[in-house]
Amino acid sequence: MYKKFTHFFFFVLFFLAASTQTFAQRSGGLTGKITDAQSGEELPGATVRVKGTTVGAVTDIYGEYLLTVPAGKHTLEFSFLGYASKELEVDVEVGTIAELNIQLSTDAQQLDEIVVTGQALGQMAAINQQINSNTIVNVVSKDKIESIPDQNAAESVGRLPGIAIQRDGGEGQKVVVRGLSPRFNAITINGERIPSTDPQDRSVDLSFIAPEQLEGIEVYKALTPDKDADAVGGTINFIAKKADSGWSGRIRASAGYNSLAEEYGQPRINASVSNRFLDDKLGVLLTGNFQRANRSSDVLTAGYESFGNAQEIRLIGGEASDIDEIRKRFGGSMGLDYKLGKAGSLTLNTTWGETQRDETRFRHSHSLDGNQERFQIREREQQIRAISNTLAGEHNVFGGWIVNWKTSYSFTRQETPLQQEMRFRVNGAYPAEQLSVTGRGPTQLFNDLSSESLENVSEAALQRGDVRGFEQLTKEDIYTASMDFSKDFNLGSKITGKLKFGGKARFFDRSNDAQNFRDNGNGPNDGLSDLVDEFPDEFETDASGNILFEQFISSNSSDDFLDGDLDFGPSVDINKSRRFFDVFGNVVLNRRDILDASIGNADYEATELISAGYVMSEFKVKKLTLLGGVRVERTDAKYTGFETLSQDDDNTEEGEELDVIVRERVNEVYYVDVLPMVHLRYNFTNWFDVRAAVTKSLSRPNFQNWVPWQNIDNANRVVRRGNPNLRNAIAWNYDLFFSFYNELGLFTVGLFHKEIDNIDVLSTRRNITGLEFRGFTIEEPIFLSETSTVQGIEIDFQTNLRQLPSPFDGIVFSANATFIKSETFYPVFDLGDETRQPDLFNPNPILTFREGSIPGQPDLTANLSLGYEKGGFSGRVSVLVQEDSFDELGSQELFDSFTGLLTRWDASVKQNVTDQLQVFANWNNITNSPPTSFQASGSNETFRELFGATVDLGVSYKFFK
Repeated sequence: MYKKFTHFFFFVLFFLAASTQTFAQRSGGLTGKITDAQSGEELPGATVRVKGTTVGAVTDIYGEYLLTVPAGKHTLEFSFLGYASKELEVDVEVGTIAELNIQLSTDAQQLDEIVVTGQALGQMAAINQQINSNTIVNVVSKDKIESIPDQNAAESVGRLPGIAIQRDGGEGQKVVVRGLSPRFNAITINGERIPSTDPQDRSVDLSFIAPEQLEGIEVYKALTPDKDADAVGGTINFIAKKADSGWSGRIRASAGYNSLAEEYGQPRINASVSNRFLDDKLGVLLTGNFQRANRSSDVLTAGYESFGNAQEIRLIGGEASDIDEIRKRFGGSMGLDYKLGKAGSLTLNTTWGETQRDETRFRHSHSLDGNQERFQIREREQQIRAISNTLAGEHNVFGGWIVNWKTSYSFTRQETPLQQEMRFRVNGAYPAEQLSVTGRGPTQLFNDLSSESLENVSEAALQRGDVRGFEQLTKEDIYTASMDFSKDFNLGSKITGKLKFGGKARFFDRSNDAQNFRDNGNGPNDGLSDLVDEFPDEFETDASGNILFEQFISSNSSDDFLDGDLDFGPSVDINKSRRFFDVFGNVVLNRRDILDASIGNADYEATELISAGYVMSEFKVKKLTLLGGVRVERTDAKYTGFETLSQDDDNTEEGEELDVIVRERVNEVYYVDVLPMVHLRYNFTNWFDVRAAVTKSLSRPNFQNWVPWQNIDNANRVVRRGNPNLRNAIAWNYDLFFSFYNELGLFTVGLFHKEIDNIDVLSTRRNITGLEFRGFTIEEPIFLSETSTVQGIEIDFQTNLRQLPSPFDGIVFSANATFIKSETFYPVFDLGDETRQPDLFNPNPILTFREGSIPGQPDLTANLSLGYEKGGFSGRVSVLVQEDSFDELGSQELFDSFTGLLTRWDASVKQNVTDQLQVFANWNNITNSPPTSFQASGSNETFRELFGATVDLGVSYKFFK
């Protein structure tokens, strides 16, 4: 089938290329830039059209356009919603491309009074790009990014309809598009893929991308054949800045305050400089940024068990974590572009981002089911680094054809160079009457047991296996090469279109390497015993030789933990624990107690080659635009994992380690996906259009799920493994959008429906039949055999009131809401009767399915923003609302977990002191709203995190030649 389709593909290309070549013999072209007459800012999404025809073009995000028109004299119309249109007479010569730059202005009667900048210009630029696109896209323009910048790129994307944010330490980290988790989205810079930053799945941490590096952000909700197909949720494309004529630059610096840590400082600085040389042919842009932020938090977690015939649940334990975390963020970019006259251009972009996290976690936990109390400390360092390099060319060649080519190399590195931990434990910590209390939550649990904690301190001791170090390095490299050919054509003055075809190859190389350095704690010859023997005067011990907790207690208190709601209790002193790590670390390494994490499931190597070809064509007939095409993607994958076997040897003496056997396992697969896509747009009037799309897309399995690893634990009769037989999840996507727009703004209503097959999920079952591993518990990823669906409504309203009399003409308003409902089916396996005879034809029977929502999908996501601009002042107040969402499947419905309602308020102000100098202030998380999770009902709290509000004060200075 693949060969047949390839032959058909090239036949179609030849036929369309030959037919459009006829029109190239009698046409010419125009190119140029459309800008604001007063500020000089480019106007992305502006239109240029031959009057009385359907021949036209739309400016890109840099405000540039390229238009192919029949040779001869024409009247051109230049327009940008919210600006006065302009008409010009031109004479186009056959086979030539003339340059024509245009400036547009607001209403001529108000030229002396209104300069449209900042929020209003950013809003209008985004509106124009959206309404002039032939697909379904949401945009964050450069002016909106620069007017009042967010902390990182994830926060900027999160203000768009259909987007929910996953936060870490109080700041945006990953995004959920239309209720689908981050793994289902494609993240690109200038159209080229950013490698994943997660060791296990395909998601990308966006917090390392500084908004100041960007020209704009595009979120494509419906794919076209020229884009990578593995984006079921959508494609988020970050566009790098490009140099303008003349020296220009900016320095923005700020410092702030974190209310939870009660810390001043929080420095953040961004700088950029650019110019064009060689008669404006060569553009050079450099940017750099640095930020140090305190992302400390107070975290409370809890667990429950069932009782009363499994119809009720009660608390069995809770953990309070006081986390001190400093994040340092570095970044920069370099952009070079060279104009080849009228023949095209060359572009080189490099973007670098890095986040360093230095975290110390103090944890105090109560375990009622084990009647234990624990005191812990963990220090961890993590680094995430991402670099993207792209070299691209655009060439105007024979007969009006445009050739675009790109090569890119991108990589990410996620490293944990240090993780060390101490755990102290006391057994028999609580009286019987405390173990059987029902109806209390985790906060009450800690407060009830505070007196017992003080009594238990003298008995708490360092236990075996509770001191460990951890190192991990995840690497991913992506190499891509692509080439596209496109041609505008005219079938008379009423029918125009574009033919586009091309191909792309993307090679992906990934590895994960982890090591544990830890005390085995297995009998009299363990590392803790060696430590006490070698350093008898270093640490206090009890009669049994256990190191006591009392000597490590911190004098610092956590009285204000969770705003004073909870008594945190005793914690470990960090300086004393570090002394222990220094001494004990040498003992562990000298004893060679190094456990390679491949004796588990962490280590793997993976390569994927995605080769793709596509053809698409666009036709415009009066008010109708039809875009259709097909994309073919072939996947060649090779995954290498490890099989580990823990021998349950009857001859193993007490205190000795079990023998472990490690074998390499390799799996190779290849397959082809054919993905048709159709888009339709109809302009009923000059202020109302309808768009529809039917597209087919895919999602590849998570890395860890696809690796052919296997861990056989004979002692506990458990098998954990990956599933190399997984294949792509396939989605059919249906979209219908209604857009209303004029000089006042934009109002859209969008409907979407997705049907997704073959989603991979983790499952746990008892192997009751078959010959291998009979009676073992099997933990592995599987396909969902039922079709999952996601459907919803997106509503978006954007307006500015500059047509109103002063002072109301400075109001800028936007609001959006997304209502989503999803349905998927979770397998419930028959735990089984081990006396049942093996069934070779049905080794893993499924008892039934449970219906539920897709994890991470909130029923409602809403954003509201009210801004005001006047006399150099710009301010904005915004609120984000995310309703409850299903989080994780429990062993039964009573134990399902959910993420709670989140409401977050932010405010920003900026004032121009001069044309070059600005002062600004940002106040984030004003109400200090904590993310929460719960089980079965809102009263059973399982998670709460408090990270405080932050305030930033700063200055911005623009300089010019």
